[in-house]
Amino acid sequence: LVVMRLALMWGFSRSAALFAATAYGVASPAWCYATLFMAHGVTAGTLVLAYAAAVGLGGDDSDTARERRAWAVGLWIGLAVLSEFQAAVPGLFIMVLAILAARDRRPQRVPAVVLRIVAGGMISGTILLAYDAVAFGNPFHIGYTSEEGFEQLRVGFFGITYPAWWRVREILIGSYRGLLPLSPLMALAPFGLALLGRTRSGLRAALVAGAIPLYYLLLNASYYYWEGGWAYGPRQIMPALPFLALGLAPVWDAGRRAGRVVLSAGWLWGAALTLVAVSTTAQPPSALQSPVRELLWPAFRDGDLSLNYQTFMSYSAEAALMRGNQMPHAAWNLGEIAGLHGLPSLIPLGLVWLAAAVLLWRRGVERGS
Repeated sequence: LVVMRLALMWGFSRSAALFAATAYGVASPAWCYATLFMAHGVTAGTLVLAYAAAVGLGGDDSDTARERRAWAVGLWIGLAVLSEFQAAVPGLFIMVLAILAARDRRPQRVPAVVLRIVAGGMISGTILLAYDAVAFGNPFHIGYTSEEGFEQLRVGFFGITYPAWWRVREILIGSYRGLLPLSPLMALAPFGLALLGRTRSGLRAALVAGAIPLYYLLLNASYYYWEGGWAYGPRQIMPALPFLALGLAPVWDAGRRAGRVVLSAGWLWGAALTLVAVSTTAQPPSALQSPVRELLWPAFRDGDLSLNYQTFMSYSAEAALMRGNQMPHAAWNLGEIAGLHGLPSLIPLGLVWLAAAVLLWRRGVERGS
């Protein structure tokens, strides 16, 4: 929703905004991580909300509305860092964007804006300090220092040293954790952000939107446990995906009919693969060198869905037991609850998508877009 709102605010067409938003929401691995109790989706959402509030500080709002936006910037950045410490650096980028936007409109109000951003962030900071005090007896204790069994976390800065270019290659195009084979549209995002940056009002926004994915790529490539364990795609860079998606709206509007056909094909590819993963398991075992080819597609093809049998009471899962209903599944979809099995259990999802498509089409006709 924030991706779509920003694209419309920047003057791109409604179809471009919808394309960018759904490219992130259903045609990328972000959909997978929205179904898991992991922080990546929350971090992505809070960061892009902070970013939108920072961009809004450059608008023509009243001082009161601008101060509320400053509070929002700090609150959302704080919640992002509360979810994942790594979000502190993107949070700093967004804070700088907010301060510059505020300075352009009312330079004399910059100290007040900074104060509110910091105060908003401290709400989450207080929560974190209280949690650490209760959990570890020290409000400044970092939980990762107590991690057992991952010795490389003691190398460098909690396992982070310097980027390895072979990891960059694997993160982008590898069959094991490559992002682009799963969501090829993301390869076009830098070109779209460059188009956004050609306008004076969009230059800073484009620079920050491009810097955040670059940061996450280098961070992931610097991390010893870069592969992320049982994961679909490079999970450590998931918070960067909405910022990449922002670059897809300019690409859509810049493309002619043939170009939009290619873009639509890329969207369908990403959405289809993500549907396969969400329907089977968003956490394929780490031992698989090509998760889609070795597990996800064969299981989907056979109607062997909702593969996860690991409950909250289970310590781990065995990859060999995931197929063939060898264990009672802990995962499910709405169709299975209704008594459907195999691929027909996806019918409720299809009906929801159909209803949404009809609604969007009708609203588009009413608006003439």
